[in-house]
Parts: sequence; structure tokens; C-alpha cells
Amino acid sequence: MNTTLLNLRVSNQVKDDFQTVCKLNSTTMTGEIVRFMSQFITAEIKRFKDYQNDSKEIEHLKKKRVTNNVKRTPIYETHGDMIKDPFTQTWVNKNSLGGLL
Repeated sequence: MNTTLLNLRVSNQVKDDFQTVCKLNSTTMTGEIVRFMSQFITAEIKRFKDYQNDSKEIEHLKKKRVTNNVKRTPIYETHGDMIKDPFTQTWVNKNSLGGLL
């Protein structure tokens, strides 16, 4: 296994407390730091994958919505035989549209 020397700047109190806890647990400071780093990497990879899956799902839903919007018949405001043109906001008789809806 290839290894690399890693120097960290921490307060003396943190280093001393960390060293004491490692001794009480019969572990080495190096082993614990490597374990912390490995756990962090594993958690971040999961978070990135979850984000990618969420992003893909959102994109899928967005595309599905766009596709569904194309297939949908628009909802028009009506009153009796009259229908409101959504662009001009004027009322016209449904019969005058000649089956365009």
C-alpha cells in the first residue's frame, strides 16, 4: 500500500484530547484519521449519487410535464354558449369556432 505523509495544523488541546481518546480506544491517531477520511468519502459519494438521482428525477419530471402539456387540451373559460379567448380576453360564441376546440 502506498502512503503519503500528511501534516495537519490543529490546536494542542485538540491533538492532546484526540491522542488520549485514541489510547483509551487502543487505536492509533493515524488509523482514526484514515477512518474519518474514508467515512467522509463514502458519505459524500452517497450524497453526490443521491443528488445526481434527484437531479435526473427532476429532469425526468420536467420533461414529462412538458410532454404532457403538449398533449393536453387547454382549459378555456366558458359561460353558456360563450368561450373566452385566452389571448384577447374577448368572449366569442362556441358555435362560431367551427369545431376548432
